[in-house]
Amino acid sequence: NYETSAAGVTAGYPANYHAYVDMTTWEAAEATDLVTDTNSHVVDCDMGSTTIKDTVVVTIEGWTINETYPLTVRGNRATATGFNATGIWDPTSYYTRSVNDFHSINHREASTTFDGIQIEIAKNGTNTNGITSNTSDAINNIIQNCIFSVISGYSSRSALFADGNNSDWALYNNVFITIGNGIYGAIYSDSEILVYNNTFYNCTRAINLTVSVNDPVSFKNNVVFNSGTEDYLDDGIGTRDVDYNATDDPAS
Repeated sequence: NYETSAAGVTAGYPANYHAYVDMTTWEAAEATDLVTDTNSHVVDCDMGSTTIKDTVVVTIEGWTINETYPLTVRGNRATATGFNATGIWDPTSYYTRSVNDFHSINHREASTTFDGIQIEIAKNGTNTNGITSNTSDAINNIIQNCIFSVISGYSSRSALFADGNNSDWALYNNVFITIGNGIYGAIYSDSEILVYNNTFYNCTRAINLTVSVNDPVSFKNNVVFNSGTEDYLDDGIGTRDVDYNATDDPAS
């Protein structure tokens, strides 16, 4: 299934290309039990022939998903010819912009991958996030090849707000620009956070988490520059694995 901001069929693409006008319309039409259907689901997002931003907040819930039958939300920067080739914001590639709500994506599921999505925050507030995951059992989730940014003159709390028991998130190869905290929240009881190969620039902190005992946080191979006085803050007592990172903060 393919979702974009333009209508019509493009030569060389499946018949369901440009099937939905925004991510919210796609989610309302396609949410299903992937486990019973024994099927995974991939939604490809692009700008089509327009420059229309996806400004409608999407809530992803009502699916039945697991590691065998997962959900993937993929932007058109998810390939080597897109995000990985440039590493900078591209206004001609698909992106969401939160204007009237506190997040672009309200994620309430497990086993979901966000790949190559650009998320731009255009709303001030201490509670604004790119992705909000305020739910328990949000396991096996991945954010990769994404860019999170804030429009000049605005502020935000985090790129990812994770709060709940048994919540697993892996962040790979993302860029966070003036986003407040890269990851913020409180996770408890059998949760795990992996943060590898990301770039954080002009953020408050790369990680600002409260975690419970035995909940591992792994922060490796990241670049953190021009950020707060502490690039990494773990207020809990979880198991830390922090190594091979580059920063301009000698106290971190």
